[in-house]
Amino acid sequence: MADFAKAVVNALKANSIIILSVQSKEYREVQKASVHLAAGAFKKTCYITLNDPYESIAGKASAEDIRKIFFLDCVTSTIKKPSPAKDVVFVSSPRSLTEISIALKKIIPEEKTDAVVFDSMLIILKEDAKDELMKDLTMFVDKILEVG
Repeated sequence: MADFAKAVVNALKANSIIILSVQSKEYREVQKASVHLAAGAFKKTCYITLNDPYESIAGKASAEDIRKIFFLDCVTSTIKKPSPAKDVVFVSSPRSLTEISIALKKIIPEEKTDAVVFDSMLIILKEDAKDELMKDLTMFVDKILEVG
């Protein structure tokens, strides 16, 4: 994991966007490491949960790391009615790209986030057409760069 962490930190220093491809057997370990790395590398990170509810991710992270993370939870509403929580905004589903974009546009300046982490793009890739995904990802990146 130390090599992974070093590679991610180096990539983040060199690029505004990085995409990690992770085998499913390593996903949970990499997810936890991503939260820790983002908390250590940035003042405030918006963590977009596309695969797991924020409670699951936050429950595995240290309290120190969680203080530097704001969650955009795209999963909980598909399972149950979410209860209001500090440092989290809920959207209806991972497929609601417009809703995610609107929330992200609001979160970045209000929470003063300087990084955005998507926990898994696979769910979007399965649900949406490639052209639509690329258009929405471009819009996300533009919003991030506009604010940052």
